[in-house]
Amino acid sequence: MELTAEHRKRLIAQLINREGGYVNDPNDRGGPTKWGITQKTLSRYLKRPASIDEVRNLEKQQAEEIYDREYLSEPRIDLLPYSLIDPVFDCAVHSGPRKAIILLQDVLNQVADETGLPVIVDGILGPGTRAAAIAADRLMGGYLRNAYCDHRLAFIKDTVRSDPSQVRFLRGWINRIEALKVPV
Repeated sequence: MELTAEHRKRLIAQLINREGGYVNDPNDRGGPTKWGITQKTLSRYLKRPASIDEVRNLEKQQAEEIYDREYLSEPRIDLLPYSLIDPVFDCAVHSGPRKAIILLQDVLNQVADETGLPVIVDGILGPGTRAAAIAADRLMGGYLRNAYCDHRLAFIKDTVRSDPSQVRFLRGWINRIEALKVPV
């Protein structure tokens, strides 16, 4: 099922709402950020180094374009079953598309005995990963989405254990991920 333009806009709007406005917290490894778009991401999008002022003055419409292209279309997250798009998209913004897809591939391999579709864990959302996600979604429904969120929570907690400077963000990250779960 293809992601509709309306659903795409709603996903991006919800993500921007979660991310909020301009922040330049010295403890945030992402650096200066607006609408969740980091200076590094804006630089990649502009194909040149972006200044802190450019981040601060980023228009919401440009952030929407960046999210659509770099976090939904290019990594092909928009081709996943609807139930998986939001949590994988959110993770892609927070940890990068490759990591978001690796976490999904890990979960898909955990249920590969039931689906018969093991995947290569390479961070690329190719036809094998997509087929496995569709099969697992049909089999598990909301349980798959929640398993993905739980796996992401474990990853975040490991991240904080290996870099204690990030502990101040942990509660917010946990709340954000928990909010992406669905009742089953």
